[in-house]
Amino acid sequence: MKIIRTSLALLVLFLVGSGLGIYFYRSCTRETETKPEVTPLELRAKITQRLRLITQEITYRQSVKAYSGDYMAEGVADLVAYVKFDLEHLKIQEGGGDTLYVSLPMPQVELGRRPSGSHSIKYYRITQSLFGARAEATSDRTAIKDLETKVLSRAYEDIMNDPRFLPKAKADARDQLQQLLTTLAPNRPIILVEEVQLPGEGRSTEGMYLKNERIHPKGIVPRHSNR
Repeated sequence: MKIIRTSLALLVLFLVGSGLGIYFYRSCTRETETKPEVTPLELRAKITQRLRLITQEITYRQSVKAYSGDYMAEGVADLVAYVKFDLEHLKIQEGGGDTLYVSLPMPQVELGRRPSGSHSIKYYRITQSLFGARAEATSDRTAIKDLETKVLSRAYEDIMNDPRFLPKAKADARDQLQQLLTTLAPNRPIILVEEVQLPGEGRSTEGMYLKNERIHPKGIVPRHSNR
């Protein structure tokens, strides 16, 4: 009988010990499983260590005609646009569970004449006579600056709105970012979402460049001028 009692006691101790061991093991495993693989701050740091800037190149070649008072610009705008996404301003937000929502920052668009391109725009002053309107070549610097601003602004609006340009550049940038995210956090659900424009925000020509000049509300000013 004593042997039986001892055996039963050992069996009970074994079962209790096994149960406690399984409980603690599952608790530790569950904590490990629910702990995020990488936090938003860690993910942002990893991304910017690998890639600071995503740049997409767009070729823009269009016939243009613009007017400013008695002056006119006419010709072919042959430009290259660099659409840049600064990943320092990448937005990362936690959702339900382990899901992270990531959106690209607003792009900066730089415009410049395409190397070896056929950018050719002429500037005219329109005069009236008894025989009708007549266009004469002009070198009026103020009028030319105003017309250059109009041409670049129109090109910028085309790039921002035409599905051939900015939407494609954003899609390509998202694909590139998605590949990077898959490499950096392969086991965490990450969803790329569209950038949300806040109330009061609007599109601006700030950040558009033509050679060493940039668009400014009052005309074209040197690129190094204070913003």
